Amino acid sequence: MNDHENRIEALEQWQEQVNGNIAALQQLLSTTDYITKVTPVTEDGRQVGYTIEFLNQSPITIYNGEKGDTGQPGADGNDGQTPEIGLMKDADGNWYWTLNGELMLDQDGNPIRANGHDGDDGSDGKPGQPGSDGQPGAAAPTPQIALGGTLTGVTCYGIDGKQEDSPAADAWYLSVDGGKTWYRISGEKGEQGDTGGQGQQGDKGEQGDAWFACEPELSADGLYYIFTLSDDDNTNLTDNPTFNVAVYQAFSLGTGTLTFAPGTVEVPVTLPDGTTADDYQAMVAQITPEGADGTYTDISTRAGESVGGWSVEADLQGGKVTVTARNAGQSALLRVTLVRNDGSEITASRVLVVSHEVSEDGTYTVYTADGLYAWAKAAEQEQTTGCILAADITLPDAAEGGSNWTPIFLYLGTFDGAGHTVSNMTINDVSGNDVGFFRRLCDNATVKNLHFANAMVNAKYQYADAGAIAGFINNADITGCSVANSTVNAGNDTGGIAGYALGNADITGCCITNSTVTASYHAGGIVGYSVDADSGDGNNRITACRVSGGTVTGGDNVGGIVGFNAFNSYITSCYTTAGVSGVVQGRS
Repeated sequence: MNDHENRIEALEQWQEQVNGNIAALQQLLSTTDYITKVTPVTEDGRQVGYTIEFLNQSPITIYNGEKGDTGQPGADGNDGQTPEIGLMKDADGNWYWTLNGELMLDQDGNPIRANGHDGDDGSDGKPGQPGSDGQPGAAAPTPQIALGGTLTGVTCYGIDGKQEDSPAADAWYLSVDGGKTWYRISGEKGEQGDTGGQGQQGDKGEQGDAWFACEPELSADGLYYIFTLSDDDNTNLTDNPTFNVAVYQAFSLGTGTLTFAPGTVEVPVTLPDGTTADDYQAMVAQITPEGADGTYTDISTRAGESVGGWSVEADLQGGKVTVTARNAGQSALLRVTLVRNDGSEITASRVLVVSHEVSEDGTYTVYTADGLYAWAKAAEQEQTTGCILAADITLPDAAEGGSNWTPIFLYLGTFDGAGHTVSNMTINDVSGNDVGFFRRLCDNATVKNLHFANAMVNAKYQYADAGAIAGFINNADITGCSVANSTVNAGNDTGGIAGYALGNADITGCCITNSTVTASYHAGGIVGYSVDADSGDGNNRITACRVSGGTVTGGDNVGGIVGFNAFNSYITSCYTTAGVSGVVQGRS
């Protein structure tokens, strides 16, 4: 029985490997994926199969190794306990059942006989008349054998003679009392013996059963792996069945999200290495706008109606796709498929976002963070470039110690937040004199209805001026703006709205909420330092502003609204509930 168990275990292992091979082969035959690599699998220096890697799905391994001679076997393990059932003739002349040389006992402790009892004699008849025959003797019990899993409600004893709580499901049991009491007769599997020393390497055996007649080969054009299946005769492979699986070949539409204004944009198509337009019979371009009902498709240069204001044109020879969008604030998925001359396909995709639009006068209407960055780039070139926010914008997280916003150096135009909020602005500036969303606002620059949340402005230069909106303002207006849950730090001249206000600066209806303003000196909830050097009509005015909650902290000249205020600088109808602390003549 132990030998049978070993054989079954080996068959189960063989079956598991064969099932795995079959599943892997089915996957290979039905795949719509692309092969990226084929690697031989070796064991003890011999090739036993192939591992095939794909672009998208998990690798598969198909075993078809060769068989070598068996090495010298290790020492045998110790035998398990194998019960021996036998018969013993006792002094009374009767035969009794034995288990491992010991008498089997019934539930009363008496030996169990294997032969029948003689019947008792009949009583004597009357004289002269022959007596009747006695009754036949009782037959000896017939042994029964059953698996433990089939026994319920019976008394069972183990190999050691001790009563078991329940029979072992996969063990054999013997009963000699009509099924009332059962004795286990199959032993436990013996422990495995110590492994013998390594046998000498056998000679290379003949080719074992294999799925493939040879190693997969790359086609001459490098586009496919060719798999050749085994048949009855692998010496001549010309009649062996084959199948092909495409090799992955990357082509690109560029990287990252492509953002642009309404109108037309060209997306370059980079063909796979070593191929040209002549290797493809068509290029198919599709554009699927977010939220639109439908997909617009163009094959080479076919005309058609746009979908949701989007259209696309494919140019295989020119290696490009031209996308047209009419409406800002929308996104779409561009999918381009190259159709090879044999009909197979490869596809690449890219997300397109119309992040902003530009009016005839050059004003940007911005919908996304990418659109805001696009406006900032334009404003650095043309300082009067206007901007209107059309949505709340969250800037992407900055790297630790880094920034996600570069302050506009000098702005002379109009920025209208239109009541929207810019969140998560992070500026860590190590060299600038003026630090904020804008470095400097001058010459009738206007910022209105713009809100900031969770901003962090950290001016690391010792003498920098800093504010959430601007580091320095002169002859500029800031109206209806706010800063909430934010932090502004600088060496001097630091405010929640602006760091330094110099001449004809108006800040009206602005508020700071639950924010922290910190400077070595000249720290204010709205402005750090406000002064009008012109005694004429150039006056600074801070009107109807408030600072609610948070703290304003500095070493000298610290105020809830303004840290230092002088020379024709006026504060009207303002209040603060912030915690204000500083140092005056060496005292806190």
